[in-house]
Amino acid sequence: MVNAEITFDDPEFHKRETQIIGSRNATKEGFQTVMLAICQKLIDTDALCSQTVAYEEFRNRFPELVEYRNILIKAVVTI
Repeated sequence: MVNAEITFDDPEFHKRETQIIGSRNATKEGFQTVMLAICQKLIDTDALCSQTVAYEEFRNRFPELVEYRNILIKAVVTI
């Protein structure tokens, strides 16, 4: 979170087919509330992770992850 202007290189942004998703009005207290709810198992965090990939498999699975990037929420690489 920043309270300043953010800039980026437009050609690089498009080359990487990057997406920017923002939210507003988030506060420190709001984050603390969410973290506490996660710790208390009140939020199903499994729904936030689309894929789990072992580090050793990541290189081979990367093309598959990129192919499904429009529906992939978050991929977690485990060690």
